[in-house]
Amino acid sequence: MYRVLGISTMTESAAVFIENGVVKHAIEEERFSRIKHSGGIPYKSIDYILSAENITMKDIDCLSLYWNPFLLPHRILILLKNILSNINLLQLKIRRALSVFGGRNDKDAGWIDILLIKNRIKKNYNCLPKKIEFYNHHLSHVASSYYANNRVNTNILVMDGAGEIEATSIYKASNDKFEKKININLPHSLGHFYSAFTGFLGFKMLDGEYKLMGLSPYGNPEYVNWIKQNILIPHNKVFYKLNIQNLDYHQALTGDFSKKLINKFGSKNDDTFKKIEQKYLNLARSVQEVFEENLYKIAKYIKNNSEIENLSIVGGCGLNCKANGFLLKKNIFKNIYVPPVPNDPGGALGAAYLSNKRKNLYQNKKLENASLGYEIRNERIEKCILKFNLKAKKMNYDQLIHSAVEEIIKNEVIAWVQGKMEFGARALGNRSFLADPRNENIIEKLNIKIKKREKFRPFAPSVLNEEKARFFDLDQDAEFMSFIVNVKANKRNLVPAIVHYDGSARPQTVKKTTNELYWKLINEFFKKTNIPMLLNTSYNINEPIACTEIDCFKTFLESGIEKLFIGNYLVSKN
Repeated sequence: MYRVLGISTMTESAAVFIENGVVKHAIEEERFSRIKHSGGIPYKSIDYILSAENITMKDIDCLSLYWNPFLLPHRILILLKNILSNINLLQLKIRRALSVFGGRNDKDAGWIDILLIKNRIKKNYNCLPKKIEFYNHHLSHVASSYYANNRVNTNILVMDGAGEIEATSIYKASNDKFEKKININLPHSLGHFYSAFTGFLGFKMLDGEYKLMGLSPYGNPEYVNWIKQNILIPHNKVFYKLNIQNLDYHQALTGDFSKKLINKFGSKNDDTFKKIEQKYLNLARSVQEVFEENLYKIAKYIKNNSEIENLSIVGGCGLNCKANGFLLKKNIFKNIYVPPVPNDPGGALGAAYLSNKRKNLYQNKKLENASLGYEIRNERIEKCILKFNLKAKKMNYDQLIHSAVEEIIKNEVIAWVQGKMEFGARALGNRSFLADPRNENIIEKLNIKIKKREKFRPFAPSVLNEEKARFFDLDQDAEFMSFIVNVKANKRNLVPAIVHYDGSARPQTVKKTTNELYWKLINEFFKKTNIPMLLNTSYNINEPIACTEIDCFKTFLESGIEKLFIGNYLVSKN
């Protein structure tokens, strides 16, 4: 028996439990704390895992941390170099460095807490695991992709804000060996480039990047050349250089931007719920295209310098589904894989995998299902029904599916909550609002009355895997909603609610073998309508996706919907 607990701290913390090479639990701390992107040691997630497994911390053979604090001196040297290159930001940079070291506002979320992890764990659990290991940030990303994809030989491209020092890196992964080919260090970060412009467009940095992505199709790429001349500058040796004199990530976090940017655009955008000026739409499109251009340049380099025909994309930038789809369309790789959680929470999975690698504990199995989190139970559902004094009817799953499809066909939005919640940013059919993709009018109801979000944001489809090619330009699996692709022109009028402004969508391909209940639900809708998909959006309202039974009932009561399908129960407000 070999038990590994992998954790990510600092920001977007998570905990993953692997026993004898099998991933049994994976959950983000925000799902329990109810605070988006919770950082720090994920105590609540650890508590859930230990309770579910009926073990204590001393039963853990290895606690694997996603971050290596012993590389901190290298980061400090890079910081000092950046300060000398931009002396005007001296105070800001030092203040930011001290806050990151100390942990900011999250509990135990700083470098100091990683350095003192033994003390922190002993204090909280009154015992220690058998050993503690630290793993490099980008290497953990690499492992999370390689082992989740069944150890397929692949090139791995890591892109994010930054690890300890690296912002972009390229690895060759084959036969359980990881060979680093190239790395681009701070401050030259594609993630920082994209995130800083997210802030300039009026969205919250480290949260609203997907909004920039969703906004981009509405604009024209008229600022591409300006960005390439002033911000993200092409560079022969390392692909690109980020000019932090004109766009500094840490400065952007404070809401402050360079004179160069202000002189060009006037000011940052302030209200994304009002009509957005055309210049900001054009800027969003330009930022997205510059990002895609750099991704393509790097991908072509990888293709030309490797005998391996597969590519994996990982790191926070792996959440840029539009860029992933853009690269997929270029058709330069045999297959492109994006793991279920490419960003920081997935680093906990990678760190746990690396500990298993040391023990040669491998499972030759693709991680096809991200349902690894908190599991709902009928007995707890029954207590919630009584607590909130709601009407409910217990059904078998065939009856539940039949009733759910009837509601959807009547143009109702339903809540569908089943089994273990998903690990990662996407709702994949276990914690979802579902609706009829044929009904274009459902978009306004979902955005304004239920989700309470910006009108320009699209909704995704969950489609039967065997039917995907009929509706989408997609010939590989997309089980984790990782690619934005074109909806076929002759099908767009059939499913207008999931078609974005530019004719695209972000499909989730659903297999019977990996989520049988959800597949049966979509298939029943298919039988009734000849449409093999449902509109699927995450089950939350301006907070993390609903996790526990209590969370799910509270979200139901706060929403404008009438039916909650949870476990074996159909719960109604009236």
